[in-house]
Parts: sequence; C-alpha cells; structure tokens
Amino acid sequence: MNDVKAKDIMSSPLVTVKGDANAWELSKLMKAKDVGSLLVEQDGHLVGIITKKDLVWRVLAEEQDPLHVKAKDIMSSPLVTMETEVSLSDVARKMAKAKIRRVIVTENQQPVGVVSDRDIVRVAPEQIELLSEYVRILK
Repeated sequence: MNDVKAKDIMSSPLVTVKGDANAWELSKLMKAKDVGSLLVEQDGHLVGIITKKDLVWRVLAEEQDPLHVKAKDIMSSPLVTMETEVSLSDVARKMAKAKIRRVIVTENQQPVGVVSDRDIVRVAPEQIELLSEYVRILK
C-alpha cells in the first residue's frame, strides 16, 4: 500500500467550472464527462469542489431551483490537496481526518488530478476498514 502513490490512481484531467455556472449546467457536465465532482475556478485558481452529493443535498433536497443555484454557492472550500508522491495510506488518513471523500492531487503545487475514496478501495481493499471508520464518523 505504501508503494502506491496518489499519482498512480488519480483521475485526470480535472474538469473545471466557473463559479457562476448553475446547478443544472453542473449536472449536465458531470453526466457528459462521467465524473463525480467538478472543481470550481475563479480568476485562474481552483477555489472549491462540487460533488454529486452537493447537487442532491444542497439543491434537490432543499427544493432549490437548479437554474438559479450557482456553483460558488454550493461548493466546498478550501480544497484539500496532497502531492503526487504521497502514499495511498497517507491520502486515506488525510481524507479520514478531514472527513472528505476526495483529495486534489498536486505536482509542484499545481493541481493535476483527484483521488476519491472509491479509487482507494478499488486498488487497496485493505483500506476498507479505515474508510469504513471514516464513513461512520461522517454520519
């Protein structure tokens, strides 16, 4: 597990949106790109992340109009990042500690990919116990 690095399992390239994109546009883009998250960009910098869960919980469950809810209003921020050479164990620990499901992978402080909890479970089943504890904490 320590031999596997974040760069080995990250999803790339990153899919970004502007902060003023509406929730309807976000959901269409997620479907078209077959991704579970989008990174929010502002003035050339990544400032947040939006997941399918955000769309369901913060828009649909709250009975908000998806045409009027903006990315910047439902994104999670700040982004949690780790360098490409970090071990998968360290990524899993950081995710559990921060109570998040995705980490942005950086190289020389530039975003290059995303690692999700599902990525970790797919390549390192021994981490299921750690992630199970993390999910229990989130509830």
